[in-house]
Amino acid sequence: DPSVSNQAITGIIDKVQLAVVDLNSDLQKLERMIRMSIPKAEDGNNWGVEVQLGVVKIVTDARTAMKATNDGLKEYFKERSEAVEKLAKSSETKTSEGTSETESTGGEKDTKETKKSKSTDTSTKTGTACADRTLHLAAIDTRWYFHLQDGYVSAIDGAGYAADSIAKNIQKIQHPRGNQGGDEGGRPSYY
Repeated sequence: DPSVSNQAITGIIDKVQLAVVDLNSDLQKLERMIRMSIPKAEDGNNWGVEVQLGVVKIVTDARTAMKATNDGLKEYFKERSEAVEKLAKSSETKTSEGTSETESTGGEKDTKETKKSKSTDTSTKTGTACADRTLHLAAIDTRWYFHLQDGYVSAIDGAGYAADSIAKNIQKIQHPRGNQGGDEGGRPSYY
């Protein structure tokens, strides 16, 4: 029955949406951590700050792609419902009432006649449930299956690229101007 939602696709949509929201939330926290570690602006010695800003851009781009994926999920339901509508049976009932009055004078006898009529027509229109419409609906579901798979993998890849960029640049992110003397944590050394 095409009027019933495709449970397999809606289940995948739920999983993709949950994964995208979770990954986006994690990346948002990482972005905040990086932005909070950006030091005040100074003349010179800003190479580490440029690295931080580059990593923030990678994280922001990944989050933007995830938001676009999440926002696009509602299009499945719109597209599928339009195709189902063409397959679905719709009924229509028409009722018409009319009254007519006729008055005649000047003949053998004067007459006044009132006629009332009421009719109800019930017609059922059925969309042509041809094989092509059914195949079109199946093609929509199939296309969205692959679209969801791609969105899921892209979200994971985006989060992976961001995490890789952070891991490779963690020293510059945590200490954009270097250790400036002191111990390995950037704290002043008194010995």
